[in-house]
Amino acid sequence: MDDMKAKGVKPNATTYNAMFKGLKENNLLEDAFRLMDDMIEHACNPDYITMEILTEWLSAVGESEKLKSFVQGYKGSEEDRKLVCFCCLKIFVQAITAADLHLKL
Repeated sequence: MDDMKAKGVKPNATTYNAMFKGLKENNLLEDAFRLMDDMIEHACNPDYITMEILTEWLSAVGESEKLKSFVQGYKGSEEDRKLVCFCCLKIFVQAITAADLHLKL
């Protein structure tokens, strides 16, 4: 990322998504938090994929407050905000379904 910035290339959501995926695969949560801050600092709005990665990951590890803070800092279009809400709702429904299945067993 530093090489990109040094060459004047501004990272976009796709760049951040690739990095978040790698951090998630390696369970590097603290690095993800720093990257989230970097994304906001550089005014790069997350897209649906970003929110799906982060919502799923942070919810699974009990970091819902960090996710809430990140979502509140999100400055996207109305359509983008709807996608973020959809993503959060999708994860919530998956969690409720998993809990319900667990209770039935």
